[in-house]
Amino acid sequence: MRAFIYYGLSGGVNTVLTYLLYVGLVQIVDYRIAIPITYAVGIALAYIVQGRFVFHSYGSVHRFVLVYAFLFLLNLAITWQFVAVFGWRAETAQLPAVAGCFIVGYLLSKRYVFRVPRSASVPLEPTEDSKGMSDHRAGRG
Repeated sequence: MRAFIYYGLSGGVNTVLTYLLYVGLVQIVDYRIAIPITYAVGIALAYIVQGRFVFHSYGSVHRFVLVYAFLFLLNLAITWQFVAVFGWRAETAQLPAVAGCFIVGYLLSKRYVFRVPRSASVPLEPTEDSKGMSDHRAGRG
C-alpha cells in the first residue's frame, strides 16, 4: 500500500513540476515545442522518482516508455468513449480516464517495469559474505 501512495504522490509532484516547466517554456518557445520537451522531461523524472522512491529498483527504460505510450493511448480511448458514446463533456471525461490510467500505470510499473526477477533477489550460490555469516552463527567464525 505504501508504494501505491508514493506512486500517487510522485505523480502529483511530477505533474506540478512539468507544468511549471511548460509555463516557463511557452514564454520563450512555441507551445508545440514546449509540449514534447515537458513530456520527455516528465517521463524521465517519473522513471527516476518511481525507481528510486516508489519501487526501489531501476527497471527497464524501454518498458517504462512503452508503458507510458500505452497509457497515452488508453487515456485517448477512455476519453473518446465517454465523450463520443456517453456524451460527456471532454473536461469531465478526463476524470475516469486519469483514474483508469493511474491504476493501470501503477500495476504495469510494479509488475512489468520495476519488478525484480527472483534470481536477482536471491543468490543461487552462497556468497563469501553469506558463508562467513553461516560460520559465525554456527560458532565456527
